[in-house]
Amino acid sequence: SGEFIQAGVESLGRGDAEAADAEILALAIDSAKLLGEARPLIRLGDAGLINGVLAALSVPPGMARRLKRRLAAGRTPDEALDHGANGSGLDRYAGVMTALEGVGQSSAQAFVGDMLTISGVRAAGGRSAEEIAERFLSKAREGSGSLDEKRAAVLREFLSIAGHPDQVTAEIRKLAARHGLD
Repeated sequence: SGEFIQAGVESLGRGDAEAADAEILALAIDSAKLLGEARPLIRLGDAGLINGVLAALSVPPGMARRLKRRLAAGRTPDEALDHGANGSGLDRYAGVMTALEGVGQSSAQAFVGDMLTISGVRAAGGRSAEEIAERFLSKAREGSGSLDEKRAAVLREFLSIAGHPDQVTAEIRKLAARHGLD
């Protein structure tokens, strides 16, 4: 079903990050033993790594947020990078966005506002059809488009790296050098 039990533990304000990480790992292992799991599978990660790769690849902020949400939800890299059925919810309006490409902001806003008015939308949450149209266009432009295959390939390669921490560190450095990532 893709569900799993998890707990969050944070250590704030410590200057010895490695010791804090080791302490939290020991806590996780002890907790697993208390729950009857003598040899738990341990996966370590650092959100800073995916953030760094996305920034180095110049992935637009809206797309980066969507990718991270999909990965955090347990989707595979291919599912996370797919802009089809697993899209942002606005993907079903891709035709509207294509039709509005190259159209000025005010014309696009007027068109979407007219469509909402024709559909019977007058106001929602105290906002006018024009304000709703502006928000729709903003969200759609932020989340529209797809990641080009080169950047998607680098992300797939990054997301496939697994193993002993020393091995993973070496592989990430190789990936960064191969693709000119800072």
